[in-house]
Amino acid sequence: MAHTMANYLSNDFYDARSPTESDPLLLLPTTTSDNVPTASPPSSSSSSTDENNQDEDNHLHHWQRRFGTLAQLLCLPTMGVASVWIHLLGGLGWRPGRASLAFNWHIFCMTTAFMLMTLASLAFRVSVFSSSNSSSSSNSRWMVKFVLHALPWVVAGVCLIMGIVGVFHAHDDPISGLIANLYSLHSWIGVLVLALYFYQLFAGASTFGVNVRNLKPTETASALRLHTALGPAIYLCMAVTILLGIQDKEDIVGCRYRVTKVTYWPQLDKVPVSCLASHALAFLIVFITVFTLFAMHRFN
Repeated sequence: MAHTMANYLSNDFYDARSPTESDPLLLLPTTTSDNVPTASPPSSSSSSTDENNQDEDNHLHHWQRRFGTLAQLLCLPTMGVASVWIHLLGGLGWRPGRASLAFNWHIFCMTTAFMLMTLASLAFRVSVFSSSNSSSSSNSRWMVKFVLHALPWVVAGVCLIMGIVGVFHAHDDPISGLIANLYSLHSWIGVLVLALYFYQLFAGASTFGVNVRNLKPTETASALRLHTALGPAIYLCMAVTILLGIQDKEDIVGCRYRVTKVTYWPQLDKVPVSCLASHALAFLIVFITVFTLFAMHRFN
């Protein structure tokens, strides 16, 4: 199974196309004297065009790797900013009567899950291994990348579950006061994202990890295309859900301030420090999302 998957993931950009798909000119039929269609050989002009396209693709791939690496490097400072925000909100807790601290576990776990999703999504995009052309080396590098893709995705799933448990624990604390569950747009979209996330996780594990369905190579290739198309969509939805959650929390904390005249620019000295931290976290989430989606996009 690993050998079959390695054929579809042999390079850093999920290029699972067949030779004819990578060169559309080979699909153009010509007619021989016997009126039998044959494939036309590429002309010199088409070869030159192909070389130019290849140069453009290599240039894009170069920048994709750079932005993918930058997205990964931003994960650590993002967790640092999230930790600062949680500290400003009172820290972490789980005891009855400290619902606000229990809720902070939701922030921590969901941010951690998103960072792990970033690392997992870029496992096949950012290469940190030698580019040997040998078949054994290629299969070994693919297997390492597969583990680096699957393992963070699984751990992120655990973090998502812990985050959901945290928010329900905080809302259902009778000492602190009961709060309705699943009332906001953030929570509704979050439920949808969770459903898509675990579908992607179990579908990927059962198809590419264990292959319990005993799919044929052509069926595996089709499943791979669906998997790689759905992944960025789930990643983007997760980012949007986090931003909505930050907005909800800022409304609860109270990031507004009183003004005595019309203003067009924020007065940073009046913005609560915790809100500045949450703003910074939101901007980092946006940057990481844009960089990651750019690195994951298949321009060719």
